[in-house]
Amino acid sequence: MRNLFSILLILLFSYPVYGIKNKISTNWKFFLGENREAINTQYDDSHWRTLNLPHDWAFENGYSIDGAQTARGGYASGGIGWYRQYFDVDIDSMKDKSMFIDFDGVYMNSEVWVNGKYLGKFPYGYMSFSYNMTSCLKDGRNVIAVRVDNSKEPSARWYHGCGIYGNVYLRTESRAYFVPSSIFIRTPKADGQVMIDGDIKLDKYAGDYKLNVFITDASGKTVADAESFTGLKEGNNKFKLQTKVNNPLLWDTENPNLYTLNIKIENKDGKTMDEESIRFGFRTLEWKAESGFYLNGKQTKLRGVCEHLEGGPVGAMSTEQLLRWKLTLIKNMGCNSVRTAHNPQIPEFYDICDEMGILVFDEMFDGWKQKALHDYGAHSFAEHWEKDLRSFIRRDRNHPSVFLYSVGNETKGEVAKDLVRVCHEEDPTRLVTSGDANASEMDIHGANGNSERVKFLETYKPDGRAFLGTENPHTWQVRGYYRTKTWYRDEYPNKNQDPMFVPDLTDKEIFGYDWTSPNKRRNPKQIFNSSYDNATVRVTARKIIEMLRDKDWFSGSYRWTGFDYLGEAGFVHGGWPFRAFMGGALDLAGFEKDLYYLYQSEWADIDMVHILPHWTHPKMVLGTEIPVWVYTSGDEVEFFLNGKSLGKKAKGKKWNEIQCEWMMPWTPGTIEAVAYRNGKEIARTQQRTSYEPVKFDISVENDNLKADKENISIITVKEVDRNGTLYPYGENRVYAKINGGARMLSFESGNPVDTETNFNATSKCCFFGLNRMFIQSTDDDASKPVSVYVGAICGDKKLMTSDRVSISVERVSLRGNDGNSDFKIYYTTDGSTPTENSNLYAGAFKVNLGATVKAAVYDGDVKVLDMQERFAEDEGLYWGTPGEPVCNFKGDQAEYAELEYCTKDIQVKGYEATGYVVPEPNKGSITWDFENTSGKDEAVLHIRFHQNGKNTFSDMDLYMSGNKVNTVRFNNDGNNPKWDVVKVPVKIVPGTNYIKLKSVTDTVPFIDEIQVIIDK
Repeated sequence: MRNLFSILLILLFSYPVYGIKNKISTNWKFFLGENREAINTQYDDSHWRTLNLPHDWAFENGYSIDGAQTARGGYASGGIGWYRQYFDVDIDSMKDKSMFIDFDGVYMNSEVWVNGKYLGKFPYGYMSFSYNMTSCLKDGRNVIAVRVDNSKEPSARWYHGCGIYGNVYLRTESRAYFVPSSIFIRTPKADGQVMIDGDIKLDKYAGDYKLNVFITDASGKTVADAESFTGLKEGNNKFKLQTKVNNPLLWDTENPNLYTLNIKIENKDGKTMDEESIRFGFRTLEWKAESGFYLNGKQTKLRGVCEHLEGGPVGAMSTEQLLRWKLTLIKNMGCNSVRTAHNPQIPEFYDICDEMGILVFDEMFDGWKQKALHDYGAHSFAEHWEKDLRSFIRRDRNHPSVFLYSVGNETKGEVAKDLVRVCHEEDPTRLVTSGDANASEMDIHGANGNSERVKFLETYKPDGRAFLGTENPHTWQVRGYYRTKTWYRDEYPNKNQDPMFVPDLTDKEIFGYDWTSPNKRRNPKQIFNSSYDNATVRVTARKIIEMLRDKDWFSGSYRWTGFDYLGEAGFVHGGWPFRAFMGGALDLAGFEKDLYYLYQSEWADIDMVHILPHWTHPKMVLGTEIPVWVYTSGDEVEFFLNGKSLGKKAKGKKWNEIQCEWMMPWTPGTIEAVAYRNGKEIARTQQRTSYEPVKFDISVENDNLKADKENISIITVKEVDRNGTLYPYGENRVYAKINGGARMLSFESGNPVDTETNFNATSKCCFFGLNRMFIQSTDDDASKPVSVYVGAICGDKKLMTSDRVSISVERVSLRGNDGNSDFKIYYTTDGSTPTENSNLYAGAFKVNLGATVKAAVYDGDVKVLDMQERFAEDEGLYWGTPGEPVCNFKGDQAEYAELEYCTKDIQVKGYEATGYVVPEPNKGSITWDFENTSGKDEAVLHIRFHQNGKNTFSDMDLYMSGNKVNTVRFNNDGNNPKWDVVKVPVKIVPGTNYIKLKSVTDTVPFIDEIQVIIDK
């Protein structure tokens, strides 16, 4: 393939060319680790791995408790990586031409060499950039070397990818070419007038040139043209043109009509020097303080989600296809907008939003100074922000989907005015906002969590600017998990958070299953959150839906978030084994939570009805009243229990009446909801009580996997009972073996505490009955079939509902047909390795608690899968007593903090959780990160410690986010040392606070935990 690529480049450079842009995504060489010799042209990289782009080595490496990105980044790795690529050039063909290399996205601190010559460094990890490498080229083989430095972590407040996660292009230009991203297309009144300006770079041959413009519609028909003669001098030349399209079709979220501007430069001999094709649209944007946002003169409520680039199942390795899949799920939820929190996305994202009619709230920066220990704000913002911001605006400003810029998120600084000024200089057609960052300096008043407070919602008056809920609501849900008691992140009442009162659904908690037992949690934060809309910081999702609908000034709501995402696993969710943030309407695998259907019922123009919770409750006492909610886009619902109608209920308008609700005495069977609009049935759905799981229900998105080294098929696996009903507690391990040219890009169930690696995984446990595989093509031979063996040993892991076990195996074809399968399955129940003399599977069989079932699956005479499953009391979900304590302690444990020169111990009893930490004298340190969401700047640090020895003391210096603020003395209690607490007043800042204790004496205390107490 390398030789073919080289031949193609030689052919291209042998003829007159202009504006040629070739994607180089295949056959890159990669090495993880430092290797400065790699810049040398003759370096032998034959032992390096060969891979295709996009690439994210942190996602490939998976998770570990000591992962460099820490809880902030979902315990993923960092490090340094090197890439190399080859291309051949006929240097004679390069006369009067220039060659560039364009990167869509590299995280972060990338450096580039061509033939050993240094091109430069680009610190930011979330923006496109280019280098002119003409002077570095030589005849024959040329070598690109890229160094990516993520050695200092955490470098973001959430998971970030590592490596070249965007496309890379080689671009060849003539001596007269359009400066990339300089062409700006404006349609100010959407009446057909098109104003075009840009820059032309002329390297030599000053003189007269002609600009030709023609505009085509979606069918390719030319609908406008123009030409202009201009004299160009060497260097940069600005130009302006104008034309008109008669009766243009407008771009909006329902009809995203697009046009294409084609513009080219010709010299005096009529030779084309450069040509660009840029899609754009006609639409008007308007903001009013009293009534919000207007698109094409029509008041438009912004129904949005915030979305990290790395949200969802594949880290930063998103292809165009996966981006389209994600955005389709978001749009089907009823959204018409996405906030790119808190950084730009790759270019394909904006193209897809243009096509799909999704408004983009385009955000550039998280902070303007340090927010993570080694982030862009800490080391590069001050020097690079203006250049990077200008590049960002120029890159994205022709997209009709981009309607608003954001320059920061929950940060502050005098630079705010300059950020807004630069945005206006580069694009005067769009306004600027932020998420609670110097709000008074912004064109639009954007507010994150503050916009959820009761007082704000009740008393807000427009201040002359339009208002936007840039990050609301903040609620948490885990798919398939339920609690009837309301949960607040910061308790209720809380005068700083000012939350709304959300009534409990029942007097006593009725659900008792959980991901683990109280004695196995590391801190009280390590909980799952309820899929009823009753787990929140300040407000329910339903309340914000009501406010957005009914308040004219409330122009938009951007839910945090669309998809669950890796990282931020500590400050809300308590850290390892939690790897993800669970604020999404969709989980990491893209499975819809109940919340998804709430939004769909209010925001989407479809006929739908949805019931929650499921109707399988094996430990629940018969007759226990269960709150059953129904979401619908209709106006009333009729409810049935085991075929008997319980009557109709009308859907209300108030936040707590958006769902139709019944209190149903628990009895096994079937519940059904029928939705009506204006008296006519529009949709129906049901939930049935499930028996133990016995088989799969498998579905495939894209069952014709292309042979292009990029295409992806998505296989969804549901664990179902004998009737085909989902078993909602299913946790059996699904095994997979791929045949043919494909790889497992991600095996993801959505489980936030599953720390097994996704990439190249051969098995994964189901999470609440569901699992999903993302299988990517790795070959370019369409004649070769691709299929996947999928198998599992199915049953209730605790044998709670049944002691019967079944084995399910299928072969799923993704390309072509590689024949029929003839499965034979041999199994054992005593943990021994099955052979062809073992039991031959013929149907379900019984096992006893403690049994380990192993199975060998043959297709004909070839073994294709080895599987095993254990059935025991300590397997699977924890089934406890409804309402029991989460755990018996409240602090953040020292043994799970960031430790330097420390050991963990358990010798002195009385510690909380799993142990305590002993720092080395004079150098040991313990660092916690604490997220301050209270708005307060004063707190008291409670440090639980033990000081051994008679009448001894120890000192430790206390640092807050790198600044020494105190020296804390730890004294024992005379002749009776015991666990004690020292209290230290501290100043805290909004957002992340790094709290560090460092030993400075020969004696040391044993440190158990800390609590940060804020006056509420």
